[in-house]
Amino acid sequence: MKFIRRNTSIPVPEVIAHGTAAENPTGLGPFIIMTWIEGTRMKELLEKRFPTMDGSDEAILNPNIDDKILRSLYDEVAKIILELCDLNGPFKLFCDDLGPGNILVDPSTLKATGVIDREFCYAAPAQFLASPPSWLLLKQPNHWVEDGGLQSFLQAYLPKLDLFLQAIEENETKRSFPRSNERLSARIRQSMEDKTICPASITERVARTTNRNNLYHDREAFVRTKIADLQRYNDQIGKKLLPRYQEEEDDEKLDYWKVAAPEVSSEPPSLLGLPGGWRYQTTNLFQRPSIEEHITARTKQALLDLLEPEHS
Repeated sequence: MKFIRRNTSIPVPEVIAHGTAAENPTGLGPFIIMTWIEGTRMKELLEKRFPTMDGSDEAILNPNIDDKILRSLYDEVAKIILELCDLNGPFKLFCDDLGPGNILVDPSTLKATGVIDREFCYAAPAQFLASPPSWLLLKQPNHWVEDGGLQSFLQAYLPKLDLFLQAIEENETKRSFPRSNERLSARIRQSMEDKTICPASITERVARTTNRNNLYHDREAFVRTKIADLQRYNDQIGKKLLPRYQEEEDDEKLDYWKVAAPEVSSEPPSLLGLPGGWRYQTTNLFQRPSIEEHITARTKQALLDLLEPEHS
């Protein structure tokens, strides 16, 4: 957060003090003290809640939200992302959960007043910023596909993605980005042509990138290092859970991260709300021997295969 305050105009809390569990006189574990920021979570201005079958409710993007309000809020997110993108270097400051849930806005002006909850922030390859955002509908893409099907997801998602890209493009013009092919909006559109349209988690992004570029062993060495760090942290706070490294099995690498032989959807592109010539793949999601044991694999494969376009 100090880095963001020094190098961008993104509004983030000021860190007053922080420390480890050993440095906390209350004995309540690691701590951080920050300044208060006024504002309303952007998500509250976007969402509409619907009851679910289990008696609870879930939030999705309000289907009746005014386009001008939506575009104004997308504009605020675009400004934040472009500032992060503008930081020099091959690696960018990236946050997996950056979105309406942790952006505060003034409800009267719709201007961002703060970006909070940066615990999932890390340095990532610049290409990560070119991933289509998973938060556009508020409900996660994998849940939408599982509940309503692929066509329902695409019909809802793609128009919002286009609106968000318009916000990015307008701000890129204002910021005088040099060449069009270097702009973030162009890279996001390119990611669609390169068959990486899937709004993916950090796990999926890293796995796909490293497996396709023969960086598997470097990735696994990094995983071992982080597990060792976690073990030391657990020791520090007195947590008895001892994580351990487990080598991936060959079939896991194949099933989780590599695209299986697809069956091309029979739906006409016009019904999917896509430009002519675009088709979306489907595949058998139940090839593994135990569906219950590998339910997360089914979800990942659904996103990787169902949302990966094939340009015919």
